[in-house]
Amino acid sequence: MLDSDNESGELLIFPKAKFWIYIVTEIYWEQLKALFDKHKYYVACNKNYDIGINDIIFIFQKHSAKTKNGFVAIGQISVKFKENLERIRIYKDTVMNKYYSRLSTVITFDKPLGLTDVGKEVKIIYKAFRIPKFRSSHLKLTSGFVNVIKDIGNPLTQTLINMSENINKEREQELEYKEKEESLKLKTQRIASSMIKIYNSDSEESDSDKSKSESDKSESDKSESDINE
Repeated sequence: MLDSDNESGELLIFPKAKFWIYIVTEIYWEQLKALFDKHKYYVACNKNYDIGINDIIFIFQKHSAKTKNGFVAIGQISVKFKENLERIRIYKDTVMNKYYSRLSTVITFDKPLGLTDVGKEVKIIYKAFRIPKFRSSHLKLTSGFVNVIKDIGNPLTQTLINMSENINKEREQELEYKEKEESLKLKTQRIASSMIKIYNSDSEESDSDKSKSESDKSESDKSESDINE
């Protein structure tokens, strides 16, 4: 049973909810994502934070060797951040499991959404937003939570959800295009195969006619020879 007021399974913004950026390294994100894939929605850290029920968490991946740094997920807290007395294993690094919380809702992105791209969209809604200032004030940590004011948190939530939906639409369009391309390719192959069969059939008939013609000619020559004799 979740302690959250959000029982819809959707990400909802409540009036008293706070916003947090949860900074993780690539290794931590891979471990966290593996849990999410198993429907085990946890976040954890070696320090305690005043993270409460219904707070919004923006997960930001740093120090990635495989992909660019950026937002990789957004979620909503269902249980107040607390000491991990249950010894729930979230990360392989046990120190990082000292404090934890559960999430009622998690939306992961197919690829990291870079701060520059996200920041441009946030700035359309919140004119005072400055990317360099945000980077220096909110993304310094290697891992941990940083509080985000509501003036930024609200448009950041909206932006990340919109960008995620757009990425999903683009992916669906790409898949649809590939399916149509494969279908057209198969049709082309079938037509080509049919044409080869028709050609082979015509060739066989032509060879048969030629053979028959040669046979008739041979018979005719033989008859003429018999008459001459």
